[in-house]
Amino acid sequence: TFDNTIKALEYAGEMYGNICSIFSVYQNSATSDKLEQIAEEMSPVMNELSNDIIQNERLFERVEYVYNHIPKDIDREDLKLLDDTYNSFVRHGARLSDKRKLEYRQISDELSLATLKYEQNILRSTNKYFMHLTDPKSVEGMPESALDQASQEAKNRGLDGWVFNLQGPSYAAFMTYCPDRELRRKMYMEYASIAYRNEFDNEDLVRKIVNLKQRSVQLLGYNTLADFILPKRMAENKENVYELLNVL
Repeated sequence: TFDNTIKALEYAGEMYGNICSIFSVYQNSATSDKLEQIAEEMSPVMNELSNDIIQNERLFERVEYVYNHIPKDIDREDLKLLDDTYNSFVRHGARLSDKRKLEYRQISDELSLATLKYEQNILRSTNKYFMHLTDPKSVEGMPESALDQASQEAKNRGLDGWVFNLQGPSYAAFMTYCPDRELRRKMYMEYASIAYRNEFDNEDLVRKIVNLKQRSVQLLGYNTLADFILPKRMAENKENVYELLNVL
């Protein structure tokens, strides 16, 4: 039934989902060596759990049964949950043969580790760079709030003056209000080079991730990643995307 299958499945991972969400926030905003170690250790475990659920044939049979026997009195919210649950299974390999399921699982394992490494490189590259300024003329006219933040960042590093970095609030304020064009150019070039052609270079990882995603969607019967993604987006298909771009 809807209650003992779809709803039960939705609530079964509630605590796990909350923990993952909280961990993700810390990992992406206040990470540490310990948190990154945990992420590297747990990413394959979490991915394996997800695949175990999606590829559980008995569970999918139940989900598919409910989907094919939709209760007449179901409300819109429950119908949306049912549709999302069923499509999540189908779009992540529940209908694949045993051989293709194994291949899909191997690809998703590689993809989860590559994506984690990609995100870590972005964070490390972003956090490494900062611009230290001591000349009042270089920050003349900038808002007090931005200067206070930059001054505090300098103190945190044991420095005088102001420190600006590539974090959103600091970068946006600097690029908007800094009176020195050359300093803005330098900051922009650093921002545009996050995780690119430095010790945290993501160029090879991007290629790997794109190729893994392409292989995974082809296993599911799609020609390209766009064909897989767009039906669930407002554009719906590639033709509509190109039509909009051509109009623009």
